[in-house]
Amino acid sequence: MVKYRYGNAWAGQSTEATRQPARRRQPDMELICASGPESEVELESILAGETCPPLSLRDFAVYTRDSEHSEENVLFHLAIARYTEGYTRVIARDSRVSVVKTLKHSLSSPNKAAAPFANNVAPNASNNPPPTLTPEVSTDVNKVPNNAVPEFVLSSFGDDFEPPKMDPLQRRKIPSTAEELIQEVHFITDEFMNVGASMEVNITAAARKAALEELRLSLKNRLPPEPRVFHEVDREIKHLMRSYSLPKFIRDAATSNIKSTKTKINRFLAMIIDLVIVLTISLATALTYSSPYIRFVAFPFMCHGMCAVFTVKDNFCFWHGTMGTYELVDEGQTFVMQISEPVMKAWHNKKLMTLSYLSAIIGLCLTVALVFAIPPYF
Repeated sequence: MVKYRYGNAWAGQSTEATRQPARRRQPDMELICASGPESEVELESILAGETCPPLSLRDFAVYTRDSEHSEENVLFHLAIARYTEGYTRVIARDSRVSVVKTLKHSLSSPNKAAAPFANNVAPNASNNPPPTLTPEVSTDVNKVPNNAVPEFVLSSFGDDFEPPKMDPLQRRKIPSTAEELIQEVHFITDEFMNVGASMEVNITAAARKAALEELRLSLKNRLPPEPRVFHEVDREIKHLMRSYSLPKFIRDAATSNIKSTKTKINRFLAMIIDLVIVLTISLATALTYSSPYIRFVAFPFMCHGMCAVFTVKDNFCFWHGTMGTYELVDEGQTFVMQISEPVMKAWHNKKLMTLSYLSAIIGLCLTVALVFAIPPYF
């Protein structure tokens, strides 16, 4: 597995690739906020949603869509991950259900096991079938709600986001039955693997043919195929992303992060300079032997400058303070994100309005006080 150390990349230099073993993500693992000079980024961490902006899964998907036009690679891998997760759950659940049914049958009919010998009929394997995946399974044993498990999906791209061909906001839930697994296989093949598909992935002809043949045989028997069928094609897709998309994405993220931060700092400093200029002109005008009418015109400029600085400062701090919160909520439960994000935005807008009104009221009081209470000094 190739890891990219991008400490020097933030300064515009090339990345350094090192070989490191893969690490399996734990449920309580914290997000890797890769912003320091010694941070390392691997493709698996990005695809698992363990990284923060500007190296998050959301950013990587947008980059592959806008810059490389290869969004199908990311979406194909996420679809396979979703199918693998559902298959594992269904297998574990059906195995437990089969064991429970066998025990109940044995306890309720203890003498039935000897009945075949009484009739000189030898028992066979059909008397105690192994657990299998059947589309009719509908039990609720150990059923986990889909919204309680973090999925490998993209949750929110902001108001100005233009969704790709397959909108990540249109969430496909993790399959919970054999029938849903079969439907998911049809979706993957029709959307990504078949020749001429709407989002056909770039894999070798041999891997495509072998995978489609195994899928066809499994679907012919109305059985969900094992996830290993997708291993080879998924390996090829991740190799493409790791070799071509990931290094360019890291360099682009490093450059854009520096430019974005510098732009916000420059805007904030520009507003501070503007405030100093406005205050200087307003004070010079108000403290001279001017009529009250001219002083009434001068002091509102001070209020305007104060209000503008409050707004820009709040926006500047709000951007840095909430991005991490968005990612944490996104990793926890996506449905919470859909509720909390509008609330946070509404709260932010009300906060800005409150600051603006407060600045106007304070400025008006200062204007009246300074115009009539403070005599001119020059």
